Amino acid sequence: VDEEPAELYVTDFSNVPGADEYREALERARTEARRRYRDHLTTVFDLHGALNP
Repeated sequence: VDEEPAELYVTDFSNVPGADEYREALERARTEARRRYRDHLTTVFDLHGALNP
C-alpha cells in the first residue's frame, strides 16, 4: 500500500451543461428548507410561550 498517492486529480464541474440549473435548484431547495425550519421554530416558540424568538 502506497503511503500517499503520487498525483491528485481534481475535476471542476462548474461549467458543465446543466450546472447552472443544478445550482438554481439547489438554492431553491435550501430556501424552502430554511422557510420550513423557520416556520417550525415559530410554532415551537409559540407553543412554549416564547415572546421574541
